[in-house]
Amino acid sequence: LHLRHLAGGAAVGASAALFSSDQAARARHPLLLEERRHSKPRSGPAHVAMGRQLASSRFKEGDWFEWEYRDSEGQPSSWERYSVLSTRGDEVLIDMASKMRETDDYQVWHRMHLSLSDSLAASSHPSQWSFRKFGYWQDGKWWEAPHRDNVQA
Repeated sequence: LHLRHLAGGAAVGASAALFSSDQAARARHPLLLEERRHSKPRSGPAHVAMGRQLASSRFKEGDWFEWEYRDSEGQPSSWERYSVLSTRGDEVLIDMASKMRETDDYQVWHRMHLSLSDSLAASSHPSQWSFRKFGYWQDGKWWEAPHRDNVQA
């Protein structure tokens, strides 16, 4: 995979529109005890400095990369595009869009708000890898997902 920049910086919007909170969804999906075993990573000043440097050098608004999935016969079966919507300090907002055919337009379904300094500090166990917020598009607006653990973090 490699990061490619969209010509002219097209396609991504301005600010970091976050998510609607959905208490009912949280109640339906409580955290599992397994997920609570390892504490939240403690990011220090060095992590924050590295996170800011990474955000400014590697996550430019409009940058994107694609992930292509292939079936058992090696034929493309779906595509995902991850686009940098915005950065602020050591934090990055990324939209994930999917399509099932090469000729289809991408549809944005998920929004990931992550802290690079928290990710850099998460060194003791993969359960520490989490987003600040993980959203999904439904009914014409963004909702906050009840869980934020994700290997993409």
